[in-house]
Amino acid sequence: LYVGPFTTTYTDDSASADDTVDEEVWTCIAVADDGTDTSAEAEDDVTIGASTSSTCGNGVLDSGEEYDPSPGPFSTVSVDAGTCRWDFSGVEQLYCNGGCTWAGGSDCDQADADILCQLVTDNPLSTATSWTSTTALATSGFSCAPLGTGTIINVSGRGLPSLSFPVRYQDASILANHGSGNVIAYPVCTDP
Repeated sequence: LYVGPFTTTYTDDSASADDTVDEEVWTCIAVADDGTDTSAEAEDDVTIGASTSSTCGNGVLDSGEEYDPSPGPFSTVSVDAGTCRWDFSGVEQLYCNGGCTWAGGSDCDQADADILCQLVTDNPLSTATSWTSTTALATSGFSCAPLGTGTIINVSGRGLPSLSFPVRYQDASILANHGSGNVIAYPVCTDP
């Protein structure tokens, strides 16, 4: 599949590359070096500006991907097989007790709840309209990233607010590992 617009005009082209526009369908005709018309064997329609198929699953971290290949290294969150982006939609907590706050003041607050929403919705404009501040849950979640607890995960393409530390995820009980500190849990998130 050709992704355009065309940028080069060749001497035998019937149309100038400057005349192509996005979403325009063209039939490409192949001619061998000796001048033989090989159109019957090589004819193909192309759409100018059409997107290419996903490279997700090729084992190479391409632009826009967060982990490749799916399903990822965790048992409690997976990587979408079509986009190679983390699916955090089922994550219910972000540990933010005291010095483990991700944003805002010390301990858990609106800024931490907003970051949790931005992660679970994959939307940098998401905010929390409500949440529960509670003792850490006995499930997986976003760990004490500011102090280096948990596994670093790539979320660089999400447009999150600038953090001074990498995002970290813990695939096991936050309560068992971190103790009974505070978390933001069960947020109700906007997804504008």
